Order: sequence, then structure tokens, then C-alpha cells
Amino acid sequence: MDGHEVVSLLHGEVGLSPWPRVLLGDEGVVALGRWLRAYHEAVRDFRPSPRAVWCDPDAHWRPGLIVRHGDLTTWNSVWTEDRLVGVIDWDLAMPGEALDGLAQLAWYSVPLRLPERQRRVGYGAGGAPLARRLRLLCDAYGARPADVLDALARLQREETDRIARLGPLGADPWATFLRRNFVPDIEEERAWAMARREELLGAFP
Repeated sequence: MDGHEVVSLLHGEVGLSPWPRVLLGDEGVVALGRWLRAYHEAVRDFRPSPRAVWCDPDAHWRPGLIVRHGDLTTWNSVWTEDRLVGVIDWDLAMPGEALDGLAQLAWYSVPLRLPERQRRVGYGAGGAPLARRLRLLCDAYGARPADVLDALARLQREETDRIARLGPLGADPWATFLRRNFVPDIEEERAWAMARREELLGAFP
């Protein structure tokens, strides 16, 4: 307000590795889907200033887009016991498709990641199958799993392109992603999810 950045504090546990118990259960992924739907509904009619400056200089708002969070990972979610109390780290917010926000959330919270990264957060020891978790997330938001998987493949390709474009310019976090050689990791996860599309969809198109 009045040209000042307003910072607040959320008390709770962040969804780091290994995940809090709630994120491994149905209630966690459902809460994230419902939160994202509520957020998108809240900002759907927002029109940013034409002078708005985004983290990606090539990002531009146009009718039909929303302001995406831009970094919807479990480690940016905050929990108190079994309740989602908020989402942090909005510095990558930029105009985008609403479905892309859901796809990014599915990538990290289902998680649609390589098996070793699933194990790192604690997923896999008797947890719900990935297809079921994807369906729970999509139902909570109100989207088709097939559409989310299509959006995820596109989002991952756009992210590797952004790293290649902005990383050499020293623009963080993409410069850091470039130094850490994240592009092959993202491409591998993209190929992994695409190869398992039918399994991830199960009986749910």
C-alpha cells in the first residue's frame, strides 16, 4: 500500500522433504486443489496495470489470463496440523493460464516426479496411487486430469525455454537453475510423465 511492500507471517509447518503427514494423505492434496480454485476465482477479474513489471520481462497480461502464483510447490505451502493456512513465495507471480497453475501444483504435490524424488518426500510407502491423487486434486479444483497432464507437458517445456532464455542473462532464479543444470532434470520428468499418461489417467479421462 502507498508504494510499500507489505509482509506478513504465517505460523505453521512448511511442506519440505519429507512431507508433513497431511500432504501424504487425501486431505492434503484436496486442500491444495480447493485453495487453488478459490484463489483463481478471487483473481479472475483482476486487471493488472499496463505498467506492471513481471519477473519474466517477456510475460504480458491479456484477456483470459490470470496472475499465476508461478511457484506452486509443496515447499511453498504452510500447514498447521491438518489445515492449509497459506501459500508463500509469490515473487514468481506472472500472467498465465489458470490450468498451468494447476498443472504445476500437480507436478509437485501429486507428485508427478521421478520415483527417487517421490521417495524423498515420503510418497510410496502404502500411499494412494498417483492416478488417484491426481484425480483427487483435479476433482477438488474442477478440471479434467487429461487436460492437466497436457498443460504440465507444455509448462515444463516453457520452463526449460525460460531457463535457456533468462539464465544466461543472470536473471534469478533461472540463472541458478541453469548453473545447477535443471534443464535435463525437467526434461526427464516431462518424458517420465508423458510415458505414463495412460497409467496416470487410469479410468479417468
